[in-house]
Amino acid sequence: MRKILLTLFISFLFVAGISALSFCSQQDNPESRVSSLLQVAQDYIEGISQSTAGNEEGIENLVEEYEVIVQDIEDSIEETTSDEGLLRAIEAVSSGTARHLEVLEGLLDKVPEKARSAIEHAIEVSQRGREKALSRLQEVLLKRERERERIQEEEQEQQQEEERFLGEFEKPEHSGSTHSGRSNNRRGRK
Repeated sequence: MRKILLTLFISFLFVAGISALSFCSQQDNPESRVSSLLQVAQDYIEGISQSTAGNEEGIENLVEEYEVIVQDIEDSIEETTSDEGLLRAIEAVSSGTARHLEVLEGLLDKVPEKARSAIEHAIEVSQRGREKALSRLQEVLLKRERERERIQEEEQEQQQEEERFLGEFEKPEHSGSTHSGRSNNRRGRK
């Protein structure tokens, strides 16, 4: 009876996952898509953790679907254009995959030997997703730092240009005609 319930549960997750993936892929905003996909991934992790009692094939199917979802998350991160949206998405992926890893690593000792390789594969998938997200975060932070430095350099150049301009504008004129005109006037008075 338990095996039948688990099979039904896995079937439900599979169908629900396909529906959720279809919904997620229709979202225009990659940041929203990441958030939705993370929830679907969490559902699969829960399904994997509930399927540990003798349903190796079900676990393998859930792990395969989890891998597809993680790949969709990675693709959605790459599509995110705003730095702020990207930072939020990366933060969500980082914390989400950390939770996934915690659950999956806790399952390693609980699953039958036949299912262990599927769980190990899910751990690798989750770690890869986390590493990609953190790597992308480093890229964004580096890009921001370079942009900040570029702006500072431009501001310094503009300030130097303004100082040069003001310095030239404020220089007194020393023309010989003014000086010689004064000395002529002095001679004429004598």
